Parts: sequence; C-alpha cells; structure tokens
Amino acid sequence: MISEGIISHARAGNINVCIYGLGYLGMRLYEVIPEIFDLKAEYYCDGNNERVRSTTLCDMKRIYKTELIESDTPFLVFVLVDDPYDLEIQRELSQNDKLYTLTLREMAQMEDVMKKFYGDDLFGKIMALPNYSDIGWGEQ
Repeated sequence: MISEGIISHARAGNINVCIYGLGYLGMRLYEVIPEIFDLKAEYYCDGNNERVRSTTLCDMKRIYKTELIESDTPFLVFVLVDDPYDLEIQRELSQNDKLYTLTLREMAQMEDVMKKFYGDDLFGKIMALPNYSDIGWGEQ
C-alpha cells in the first residue's frame, strides 16, 4: 500500500494523478475516489486502447497503458477495476518504479477512507465492534 507521503506529494503537484479503468467502476468513481484524498485526477487510462481513444473526460488527458508503463514522470494511479483484475493491473504497472498504485481493495482497508465513507460517528461504532477474526469459525 502507498504511503501518506506519496499522497502528500500528489497534493503538492509533485506527482501526476491518474485513474486507471474506464469500465463501469472507473466511470462511476473517476472523480469520487481522488476527491477522498483531496486530489483531482489529471489523466485517465485503460488497458483497452480503443476505450481510451474514444473516451473524453472533462479537464483530463488520456494516457495509454504503454505510455504510462514507460513514463519517466511519477504517477499516483488509482486502479478502479474489479477483483481479480486489479492485482493483474497493479503487477503490470509495478514494472515502472515511478508508478504508485492504489486499488479499490487497498482503499477499502484504509481508515481515512472508511471515515470519509461512513462518517465519524458510524466509523467510531464500527471500530468499537469486537474483533472476531481470531476465532476459528466452524472449527471443531
């Protein structure tokens, strides 16, 4: 998972922000997810070049997957695709050590994201619930 430092660098404009995924999830979340981190995506990408070519998102630039993987510029990439494709995409993008990826799966485990999603009151109640993960459900 990426560090808060990477997100801070993106907020300061030192790292470009890109959303990856122009399918159902990507098109519904391309503005929402970066906003959770007080960011705005400047680029969009997808593994389907035709989808990238035919999509226009206001105030955003298209970048093709090969360009992203070969980029010398650092990017924070929000991977907005379903499981298990997110892991495959994350693995492919990790070829370039200047690409910092954050998947929906990782975001769902971040306390800051849960707080923004649920609100302080409900988040506090969720965190107060007992942890049953160490109980062997169904074990005899």
